Amino acid sequence: MAENEEKKRGENEEEYESNAAKRLRVLGGAETESESDPEPVRESFFGNLWYHYKAPILIFIGFALIFAVGITQMVRNKKADVFVLFAGAVTFDSDSAAAAEDALSSLASADGTTHVARFTTLFYVSDEKAAAASEEAKKKNEWSPLERYAKSQENRDAYAAFSNDMLAGDSVICLLDPYLFETIRDAGGLMKLEEVVGYRPEGSIDEYGIPAVLVEFFGKNKAFSSLPDDTVLCIRRVSTMSAFTGKKREEEAHRRHVEFAGTIFAYRAEDAETE
Repeated sequence: MAENEEKKRGENEEEYESNAAKRLRVLGGAETESESDPEPVRESFFGNLWYHYKAPILIFIGFALIFAVGITQMVRNKKADVFVLFAGAVTFDSDSAAAAEDALSSLASADGTTHVARFTTLFYVSDEKAAAASEEAKKKNEWSPLERYAKSQENRDAYAAFSNDMLAGDSVICLLDPYLFETIRDAGGLMKLEEVVGYRPEGSIDEYGIPAVLVEFFGKNKAFSSLPDDTVLCIRRVSTMSAFTGKKREEEAHRRHVEFAGTIFAYRAEDAETE
């Protein structure tokens, strides 16, 4: 009985192998070919590099960008040695600010010594300026954006930035809204114009300031054409914080700015046109 079952199982296996062999002959080995490994895809060198080293490459690029920006800022800050501040109710876009810096740098370097100017701008709207703008808007049945901005946190931040600059900043030559001019003047923070140029310029408001439009460098220079007509040119005294930031260095920088202010007052547009 056992022998018959074993014989029967052997016949079945032989029949199965025989049928499989037949199928293989009919298909011509297709089953074997279908199971073969696919042809490898060729990848570029950079593709393999990115695949295996993506994380280190991204880290390297990130550090390179940070380093480049840092170096640019360090160079820019190191080179600037003339600082002029505008604070008032108009804005300067990046192109206008760059044009102003170029004009200031060119004038400061007129003696053959290279100087790089920094033109800092603060958009500040005084209560007086906001009230005047509001009255003008009412005549046209409109509302004034300056009135709304004057009550904003941004305006308060601009005033704080101005105060900090006057207390311990680099700006010495200032173009100010009348309210800001009076604030610094009354606090004793300004030089008399006679101390700067040796005389009181014609058209000056008082001993400390003059409308910038009456100074040819600003009044006839396209780079400063957007300055409000009531902008006051004035010169800040040596910072009261110089005792903490380095008195000798501060005094030297201030002296350089006073000399440059004298160059500004001496500028004549017709002389520049004939050069």
